[in-house]
Amino acid sequence: MLKSHASIILKAIDFWKLRYDEKYEEWRLKFVAMDRASRMREMLRAGTISPAEAASGVIIEDEGYQSNNYDSDDSVYISDESNS
Repeated sequence: MLKSHASIILKAIDFWKLRYDEKYEEWRLKFVAMDRASRMREMLRAGTISPAEAASGVIIEDEGYQSNNYDSDDSVYISDESNS
């Protein structure tokens, strides 16, 4: 490592020490926004989300929920009133 490299690293460390408290929240918000955008691009590229979800930033989660209000053949809906 050259002396000029060490000098630059020390300046960066000093900057971080002096500005950390006042800049932390701003830096964190920027990081979160960039990370989310990066994950959206990856998910879009992988086909996990639609272009509309990527554009809006709202991801519709499909948790695979299936109601138990169907008869065993899945063709007859059993209403809650019929159970009473």
